[in-house]
Amino acid sequence: MQDSKNNNTIEQNVNTEFLKNEDIQNKDEQIQSQELIKLEEQIESKYKVYKLRYFIIIIFILGMLQISMIQNSFSPQAAQLIIVYKKSNFIYNLTSLIHMIVHVPMSFPANFVVEKYGTKIGNTICCFFALLSCWTKCLINYNFNYAILGQFFVGCANPFMINSISKFSCNWFYPSQRAAVTSLLSFFSTVSGIIGLLIPGIFFSKYDASKDNQETFQEGKNLTFNLLLVQAIVVSVFAVLNIIFYRDKPLTPPSYSANVQREDFQKSLKLLVKNKTYILITITFSLLYGSFIDFAVILGQVIAPFGFGSRDTSIMSLICVMSGIIGSIVLIQILKKNFQYKRLMGLCIIFCILSDFMFYFMLKTRIYVLVVIPEIILGFFIIPIVPILLEFANEVCFPVGEAIISGFLYSIAHVVGFLLGSLFSLIIDTFKNKEESAFWCVITFASIFILSFITIFFMKQSLNRTNAEKNALIQSSENISSSSKI
Repeated sequence: MQDSKNNNTIEQNVNTEFLKNEDIQNKDEQIQSQELIKLEEQIESKYKVYKLRYFIIIIFILGMLQISMIQNSFSPQAAQLIIVYKKSNFIYNLTSLIHMIVHVPMSFPANFVVEKYGTKIGNTICCFFALLSCWTKCLINYNFNYAILGQFFVGCANPFMINSISKFSCNWFYPSQRAAVTSLLSFFSTVSGIIGLLIPGIFFSKYDASKDNQETFQEGKNLTFNLLLVQAIVVSVFAVLNIIFYRDKPLTPPSYSANVQREDFQKSLKLLVKNKTYILITITFSLLYGSFIDFAVILGQVIAPFGFGSRDTSIMSLICVMSGIIGSIVLIQILKKNFQYKRLMGLCIIFCILSDFMFYFMLKTRIYVLVVIPEIILGFFIIPIVPILLEFANEVCFPVGEAIISGFLYSIAHVVGFLLGSLFSLIIDTFKNKEESAFWCVITFASIFILSFITIFFMKQSLNRTNAEKNALIQSSENISSSSKI
């Protein structure tokens, strides 16, 4: 009995001590977060930003929109155009997947150009490839291979724009605004492609391949050409605006880190490879970003067996995007207050897993309103993960350049996206029962989310960039104090 009482006493003491330690840790984290917020306010008082940045960010967003418009030109109407152009699911889906694999080799020159010569040169090269892409695709009715070639040029263009996101926000905005700006730009780079799905959905909303001429499918081919021509004209306008008005950086930097000399290209690669947390971030980012892009590509093919068409796909994608806007605003504000990158990412992925399973069960009801509910949840939580991971990578890997850090994240993500996209195409082609193929696609997405969730536990949160800003501020204050004493 005495031993039992002693054991209970010891256990109570251990539990009490554990709770005390946990409270102390939480208080320390709160204090650290408050100190970081005060630090950012002090930094902003020592640097200047320019009103021109708002105009430049609009131009930059238009540059990303031009890529997004032509990235998924063929996805919403996939079920119809596979019949019109008489192609297999795999060959047809190459129009949406080939840019992912091309992105990888092009990231090396893109990273080098953006880091050494600035985002202006990278932006101009991007516009050139975008113009080449959209006008090449207009030749699709002469040969379907022109569509694949045009998407190849999209893959060439994308790295020069997307790898500039973090560097752009660092060049033009205060440290306290960087996460929000990176979130905004990452949001557009990730989901504006889904906005691009809306236009094809409108063009093909009333088209039915079974009612077209079964030999020529001329109506379907005419609609495709008209769609690609409209996209080419819009992209041309956006490209010209970027070439004329876009600027690399302001006259003076907005922060200490914006003016820091970064590591050279080769040394940066070595540092990134040796950084275990960056490797884990890359795995998580690749799985989440790649699978989300694939989801946009195959969504129409997944929901078609349940009675939903091209218009439903476009509307569903748009709703997912709008939810993502709200999610980005809410979650980035939370991140600015507590700087808890890992916890926030874990929370987001848990809801992604839940929404994935809910999506399949709602599909079985064949009620559109119910199917949209899990899409709202998915968009709210998966879209903000991209900027959170980008900012986390920049913190962990500082002083490696932002273009190199984000560039390789997107490179690996596009490889993974291509491989996963090929897997999803194989799943869709393998099962004759298309409802069964939809089930296995959902299971695959859930498995990807679970694997991403596991990797978070092994990451180490090191706020190197924020600490560098803090040290620079302390050093500056000490220098001012020394000068005043003299």
